[in-house]
Amino acid sequence: MAETWTRKANKQFYEIGKKYWPYIPIKEIETVLNTCGDTYLLQEDGERFQGFFCGREGRADFPLHNSRKFLHMTWYKREETGNYEIVVYVN
Repeated sequence: MAETWTRKANKQFYEIGKKYWPYIPIKEIETVLNTCGDTYLLQEDGERFQGFFCGREGRADFPLHNSRKFLHMTWYKREETGNYEIVVYVN
């Protein structure tokens, strides 16, 4: 059985989540979406996502272009290092 694009993407997102980042790695996340699923993040108005993230911690859920799937992301900025812990997945 062939591996689905969401499974491939989630494996790469797992790798992203295994390290701490000095920034929220949105470009890396978008690259995974583009290469695995030929898709990208959408805003509430249906246009391609163009925005920024703020706050020491948060959560964002995005619909994906040409898909009924959503990307879910949480982040937390660690006090000790100032780096971000990221959890991201598609379902």
